[in-house]
Amino acid sequence: MKSDIKRRQYPVIFRERQYRLLALVLFYSVTIVVILFLFLFLPDFIRMQDETASVELRGYAADRVLMLHSRLWPAILAVICFIGLHSFRMVLVLIGPLKRLQWAFNKVKAGDLAFKVTLRQGDFLMEEGDLLNQTIDTLAERINRVKSATESAATTLKELEGASHGLPADSRGRVAGLVATLQDRLDDVRHCSNYFKTEADK
Repeated sequence: MKSDIKRRQYPVIFRERQYRLLALVLFYSVTIVVILFLFLFLPDFIRMQDETASVELRGYAADRVLMLHSRLWPAILAVICFIGLHSFRMVLVLIGPLKRLQWAFNKVKAGDLAFKVTLRQGDFLMEEGDLLNQTIDTLAERINRVKSATESAATTLKELEGASHGLPADSRGRVAGLVATLQDRLDDVRHCSNYFKTEADK
């Protein structure tokens, strides 16, 4: 499951999903900034505009606004940038495996069972990748058994057809009809099972 492939730090894999999640994180960050403004700055702005307040109180409010402005905004911008980059990076360890699992599902849909899902160190969904590999192995093993049983049944059917030549004409006709029907069913099973390609077919 694990791979030593070196991961690019900030690749864009699913453009729409990654940018949507990044926009969501930035929206939450801006919402936090607005709430901080409402609780930290707005009361002092209102106090500064209050003409009934004393000059000292209005001056104190102005000093608080300048102090908070010089200290808080650089920290907030730094935190927003850090959260945005970190969230974008963390999304990759989920989006990457999802892209790989989507590729695996398309391979199975196309009838290819001769592959393994390989996720990189640190990816999420490692257990799901292992479970998918086990599912593919089980399906491939069952398909191989169906193919083997189909060929064995076809051989037995030919032997039955050969043995029917010693039967009376009416019985031979009925057996020939049943053999033809079974042959058609076996052809259907063979066609369906041959759609899937396993390691044994390589």
